[in-house]
Amino acid sequence: MWVSKRFDLSWSDLAFAGARCLRSTDRAEVEARVEAMISPAGAALACLSVRSAFDLFLEAHALPRGSDIVFSAMTVADMPRIAREHGLNPVPCDLAPGTAAPGIAELERACKATTRAVVLAHLFGSRVDVAPLVDFCHARRILVVEDCAQAYAGRDYAGHPHSDLVLFSFGPIKHATALGGGLAVVRDPAVRDCMRAIHGGWPEQPRREYLQRVAKYAGLHALSLRPLYTVIAGVARAMGVDMDGLTHRLTRGFAGLEFFRRIRRRPSSPLLETLARRLGQDTGRFERQEARVRELLDESGLHALCPGASAVRHTFWLLPIVASDQEALISELRAHRFDASRGRSFAVVGEDGAASEAERIQRLAVYVPVYPAMSDGEVQRLGAVLRNAST
Repeated sequence: MWVSKRFDLSWSDLAFAGARCLRSTDRAEVEARVEAMISPAGAALACLSVRSAFDLFLEAHALPRGSDIVFSAMTVADMPRIAREHGLNPVPCDLAPGTAAPGIAELERACKATTRAVVLAHLFGSRVDVAPLVDFCHARRILVVEDCAQAYAGRDYAGHPHSDLVLFSFGPIKHATALGGGLAVVRDPAVRDCMRAIHGGWPEQPRREYLQRVAKYAGLHALSLRPLYTVIAGVARAMGVDMDGLTHRLTRGFAGLEFFRRIRRRPSSPLLETLARRLGQDTGRFERQEARVRELLDESGLHALCPGASAVRHTFWLLPIVASDQEALISELRAHRFDASRGRSFAVVGEDGAASEAERIQRLAVYVPVYPAMSDGEVQRLGAVLRNAST
């Protein structure tokens, strides 16, 4: 069975990360090196996570309490949670049909006189043209946060040059994972200096904690190998265990209590060294992933049912297919040994009905496993299952 989400790392990456936990490092040097890799101009800040960087940005700006902050309506639930912690009111901006991103029309409906910031998310590995959205916001003195947590595809893109904050995630299930870590590109030097000063007062992530994480994901990486995962998934489902939910719980970056205490820490030196290694690696696998998924979409003829498929760049970190019957499609795919899943990491901002397109995707999307390692025959078989299930 093809696992629903593979970890984008190798055994040598895991060995490197573990070994770095056992040696001392000049933390300041590796931190500066990592930051320069994404922004040679010195605009970057390396953090424990995207959540940490977003929290720092809001702390540095100290926006008036009660102000609105507009989010792409489909996002990770922790982001609106952080906004609320700073006294801000999260407001949804619905996704334009077909693009999985807000358009100008959606942004006009969402922004009001009380709006102080907009968080624009590139979803599922897509990269949309945010230039008109950035222009729209800045004409109204609204801050722009470009959330690229799902869209890292190499160091050639550090966000739109006029986005106030650009966020990249290297958490466990992301592309180029370092099993943690986030990079923030902050355009305003004064805001960046303020963020760095606050960040410097936070405690550092313990090395032993990062080593424990490396060990955990070494185990999960082994369990995700296709022959072993087939057996485990079969046994679990025979026992009534929800593998989809179990996987989500095991790979959540900040599960449990004391959320803000846990994100308000600096990354450990071993994490930074691992992140530097991952940033320096070849990104050809992203092109191969995109080519494989494009081949599948051509084979199945389901471009219109894939949110974001028309994006200017798409690494397909996830491949969502909007189905008329989510449960039926998941069951059919699993019967053919493709372990499809629901989008448990996502949440829709706002009350029911406030973001109809985002709600539709959240309710009906099935996340389909597609990898470059699949043979041509496997891709054709998967395409046939999707096509037959959608007709």
